[in-house]
Amino acid sequence: MIDHTQAQLSLGAYVLGALDAGDRSELEEHLAGCADCRRELVSFAGLPGLMGRLSLTEVQQQEPTPSAALQVSTLAAIRSEQDSFRRTVRRWRVVAGGGLAAAVAACVALILVLTSSGPAVVDAATVRRDLTAATGVSSRGSLSLLSKPWGTQVHLVLSDLPRTGAFSVRTIDDEGRQSTAATWQATQNGQAELTGATPSRIDDIDRVEIVTDTGITVLSNR
Repeated sequence: MIDHTQAQLSLGAYVLGALDAGDRSELEEHLAGCADCRRELVSFAGLPGLMGRLSLTEVQQQEPTPSAALQVSTLAAIRSEQDSFRRTVRRWRVVAGGGLAAAVAACVALILVLTSSGPAVVDAATVRRDLTAATGVSSRGSLSLLSKPWGTQVHLVLSDLPRTGAFSVRTIDDEGRQSTAATWQATQNGQAELTGATPSRIDDIDRVEIVTDTGITVLSNR
């Protein structure tokens, strides 16, 4: 089970989609019971957009000198990765020792489900919608909302966006409370696919809007 310190160190990687399935599941289980980590997760929503503003040349030109605090946090992250690796090894030992039959049974069950002739079952905790462009705007996009223990994951596939400026994903709940789920810089081809996060429960989200840095809404779910 992941502890609080490991969870905090993993939030940035979680937002960027860099955690493997096992670590992601452990982090989400921790987030379900930790309000502090849920609040901190929301603060990471703009991380993909901030990273997108850096060019490869800018990164290569920088020669940063790590601070003492950064060195300490880096060592802590390395220890966390080592602990994660040890947990993974232990899991494989369990499977190899006594859980292999259960794993085979699960695979057989999955094959039976996939090969059945019945209709496909859509996850009830996922909401998918096409986005509507504002008047005079040619942008297009689709939205997927996935219920999580800590709130809602927001996934967007967008095209024909303006080629300049910056954008943000704004969620508004049924009581009018707003939350920024993600931010990013305009792309040269006007396309973007990104995943953000909001603490709002999926059933409480009334609107999702794609907004420019000048406050203009270009796409929404209504």
